[in-house]
Amino acid sequence: MVDSWGNAMVDGCTPHLTDKPKLDLYYIFADQLPSSWRKPMTRNHYEPELKLHSEKGVDYTKLRDVLAAGKWKEADLETARVLLEAAGREAEKWLDIESLKTFPCADLLTIDQLWVRYSQGHFGLSVQQSIYKEAGGDCVRLGERIGWRVRGEWIAYSKIKWNLDAQMGHLPVCMAFIWSNHRSVSGIVWLSRVGCEAWYNSLMQRLLECSI
Repeated sequence: MVDSWGNAMVDGCTPHLTDKPKLDLYYIFADQLPSSWRKPMTRNHYEPELKLHSEKGVDYTKLRDVLAAGKWKEADLETARVLLEAAGREAEKWLDIESLKTFPCADLLTIDQLWVRYSQGHFGLSVQQSIYKEAGGDCVRLGERIGWRVRGEWIAYSKIKWNLDAQMGHLPVCMAFIWSNHRSVSGIVWLSRVGCEAWYNSLMQRLLECSI
């Protein structure tokens, strides 16, 4: 009877994301409760589940799962796959400027929200967008800020850092290779070309149009 009452009390006091003071108090006092009264508090208690919306019927379940597991390289490869699927460019295996201009907003938002959520704001397209603005729309400066360019050279894919110790905005990096895949797979060569500004500006403009 005591256990049942105790569990009900803890359930009723479980705070939500909108009530930060209670959230802190929950952790402080939960440690003082008898072990049989305690109920583990998980992220799902206070963080709503993301809706995996797609205008093109793309399944984002795998991307969500690998990001939630912190499998950053697998997530980057899966991001490339779903981007091409959403754009209808699977056969071409790269995105051109025209496909960026009409890229479905719901899909772009889902991809960005998943990266931002599971990296705790460290990675994501919108994170890169913010840094790109701070860099004055300069691809070289962007590359230097997010770790795609080291000691004056664009790095190879094998040199990408697949952890949260990487610079903010370091991932996803697949966007660079999706554009350059038909030219080279040895490094982020497109960022050092004149076409970078046109391509990346188109991506940033689409993010703005989609209110991301």
